[in-house]
Formats: sequence, structure tokens, C-alpha cells
Amino acid sequence: MKIAQFPCGFISANCYVINRTGYKSCVVIDPGGPSKRLEQYLNEGHLLPEYIILTHGHGDHTGGIDRLKELYPEIKLIAGKKEAKLLYDRRMSMGQGGIVADINVTDNEELDLCGIHMKIIETPGHTPGCVCFWYEADELLLSGDT
Repeated sequence: MKIAQFPCGFISANCYVINRTGYKSCVVIDPGGPSKRLEQYLNEGHLLPEYIILTHGHGDHTGGIDRLKELYPEIKLIAGKKEAKLLYDRRMSMGQGGIVADINVTDNEELDLCGIHMKIIETPGHTPGCVCFWYEADELLLSGDT
């Protein structure tokens, strides 16, 4: 698996792009804001982001969603089911609000995205619907602010 990290948004929160070697499809995790470096990486690698996955719904992890949806209209947003209210409420999210996930995930759910298998681990505390993504085959845990 390839992992690229990009500081994004107003506090340079970590955003990641992951893709399986040999795949052009990829996943973007926690896009905190628009990023020219991220766009350049995707373009130069001829990568097609199919999913945005969120560890939680604070604005420093969601600020780049609109730009990615503008560039890739078919991209799907994945977030913890228990994070729906926070994502939608501008004040609670400390961001733009009005965000609705295309796919809501829950604890112990497993997904196969772009050739990458992951397990969802709910980790409430930082936010009510905070989740981590466990990639067992790669011994990688993406945890956001958990």
C-alpha cells in the first residue's frame, strides 16, 4: 500500500491518500482544506479518488470535501453513523456544516475500498462518532484526533 501525507487546512491537519500498489483508484482521508499539493499528487500519479473517509467531523478534517467533490463528482463520502448530527451542524462541527455522508459506518464494520480492506473501530470521545480505520494486512491504524 502507498501512503502519502498532506498538511491541509487552517491548522495543517494531516490528510492522507492511500492506494494499493498497481491501482489508480484511491482513498482520501480527512481532507482538512483545499490543497494544491494534494491535487498535484493526484494528477501526477494519475490517481482517481473514489472515496473520502472521515475519522470525525470537525472542520479541520472536512474543509476540503467540497473541492474534492468539485474535481471528482462521483467521489463518495464515508463517516461514522454517530457523527451525522455533528457533520450537519455548523456550530458543532466548527466547520461549514451541512455535510451528509453517502455511506455511514459503524463499529466492527468491514469495507473493501480500492483494493484495500479495512475495519471500522468506533472511538468516541473527541467527538461522539469518531472512528478509526484499521488496515490489518498493513498493520496501519488511521486514527485522526483519537
